Amino acid sequence: MKTLTPQKQSIACLRLLMGFLLVLLATPAVANIFLIETVPGHDPMDIRPFIDLKIKDDKGAVKNVKTLIDTGAGVNLLIGKAKSDSELKLTGGTAGMIVGVGGTVAITTGASLAGRDASVDKVTVPMAQATKTPALPGTVDIVPLPNRGTPATPAPGEGTIGSVFLNNFAVQGGVRNAMGKGFFQLIARDQYDTPEKAKAANEFVLSFLFPTPPPKGPDGRPADTKTKPVTPTPKKTSNPQEFDNGWDIGVLLANIGTGSMANTSFVIESGSELTLISESLASLLGLPTSGLPTELIDINGAELAIPFVTTVALDVFDTADSADLLPKVGIIPTAYNPYDINILGSDFLSRYGYWGIDTIANEFFASASVPLPNTLALCCIGMAGLWVLRRKPRNAMRTGFKV
Repeated sequence: MKTLTPQKQSIACLRLLMGFLLVLLATPAVANIFLIETVPGHDPMDIRPFIDLKIKDDKGAVKNVKTLIDTGAGVNLLIGKAKSDSELKLTGGTAGMIVGVGGTVAITTGASLAGRDASVDKVTVPMAQATKTPALPGTVDIVPLPNRGTPATPAPGEGTIGSVFLNNFAVQGGVRNAMGKGFFQLIARDQYDTPEKAKAANEFVLSFLFPTPPPKGPDGRPADTKTKPVTPTPKKTSNPQEFDNGWDIGVLLANIGTGSMANTSFVIESGSELTLISESLASLLGLPTSGLPTELIDINGAELAIPFVTTVALDVFDTADSADLLPKVGIIPTAYNPYDINILGSDFLSRYGYWGIDTIANEFFASASVPLPNTLALCCIGMAGLWVLRRKPRNAMRTGFKV
């Protein structure tokens, strides 16, 4: 056998590498996929997904904007008024409002981002992909954000990306790598409009997250991925913008103390710290609505004291082995929630290391094969809810739409 000289070996390796790169560059199956590294909020215990945006101020200096990703906020891009007034000095726009849980919030709509070079920070894309960051809108709404404590401490974030922006993509959702680091995936529609391209996109995400990816199904997702149909949240008012508007999913709930059950719709809302139910749903489940401990939470530009219970189990995927007993579920007083909205929050979503919404197939998906910290503890805490939901009758009470 002929032996190549070191120089020829180097040339051969270089040609092989160049050929590999040319194949990548010519492959349409690796385009318009974005994995955005998530960062802690100002409160390090906040489990919601935050990312960093870079926006220039009125003098051209680049400022960081810690931005919440909220799949259930029916907005494009919001910036907190304090951040705009003190640093960015955004201009333009007209007076408007957003309605939702917590009431009506006065905002400035359509402030200009022209010349501000707004971009998403810490983005990973396929090597051959030309577009390195998802394009942000050209305008932003300015909204008051709550402060915490006395004296006031910073709001959990300084901005919000909502469902109006996220729904431009075929896939939106949270993922974690083998070390537990969080990312938010956005996959463009032109990358997901055929089964072949969707599989390639899903496989890229897993190959990026894991040196040895978990077993994959025929669609390129983890083999144990569960799915559930979702529907666009119907508008509840004539106002152009509504909080708590994105995708609705049917959820079976059980009061583990009494066995009472109900099946109703929830908005999938990564911007909510807690899973929240309406007072009317709490009454249907036989839960108390007064004399309860409260939790101070940030929701829709307001800080609310919400009573909570610890005896509610949820079954999202209609299988008893998927039951979750959350440590607490908040009950939204009717005074804050005239439209009886229920919210599936980040306390539920963060239990899955791989979750998202497919806006082409109209489905929610989640996998438990992606490792999470304290997996054993999470499994144990769900056993009580699992026992109750295994006993669910065929004629379980239903509210909202049927699933």
